[in-house]
Amino acid sequence: MEDQTFIERGDIGCDPARPAQVADHFTANLFWMGQKHLQKGGRYLLKLATQEVECLVQSIVKVINSSTLEEISRNAHEVAKNEVAEVILTTKKPIAFDTFDAVPETGRFVIVHEHDVRGGGIIQKTVQEYGAAI
Repeated sequence: MEDQTFIERGDIGCDPARPAQVADHFTANLFWMGQKHLQKGGRYLLKLATQEVECLVQSIVKVINSSTLEEISRNAHEVAKNEVAEVILTTKKPIAFDTFDAVPETGRFVIVHEHDVRGGGIIQKTVQEYGAAI
């Protein structure tokens, strides 16, 4: 680097030819481990690499049984323990990330609620890409 740069916790350095994405909306596949169900409209703490930011479950697109991989429901209001879901998350502020298929290390996250890890997930795409795919 030619210039001196102040780096804050959560910042990501990347190749300018292949920059990380920065957004506050994205779709993800999530595995829920919490005793209390994940709620549509619920607020949780999202941890991705060294970033920590409040997030909102904007939508639960579909829920899948993790044992059978059969779809349980679409446009659900909650995700129970040991279920997998495709969700749309909105973060309180934009975060830097990659899709999991591009860079797994910056494409996965955990969800914390009441000081316990309740779920984990991988980022699939930004909402803009998701909206175009519908």
